[in-house]
Amino acid sequence: MVSSALYDITGGDPVQMQALIREFRLAILRSIEDMKATATEREWRDCAHRLKGGALAIGADHLAAIAADAESGAIPRADCMKLIDEAFAAEFPE
Repeated sequence: MVSSALYDITGGDPVQMQALIREFRLAILRSIEDMKATATEREWRDCAHRLKGGALAIGADHLAAIAADAESGAIPRADCMKLIDEAFAAEFPE
């Protein structure tokens, strides 16, 4: 799951990589929570865009793809959060 960019940033140091993964995980989780709280379509797209960027940065490609679909409106909003929650759980197991 770890992107090559993350490896390059940390020089492959496993402690630094885990710290960055934790930070990305928290940022992605905040984006998901923000999506759940959005009131407008514009806010929804902005949150989906942030989620997509964070997921891509860390190599969570499946989550990023769902976020891209959410941003474009390809997935109905009612179905989207379930898919996002499932992808997050798969990409970031506890």
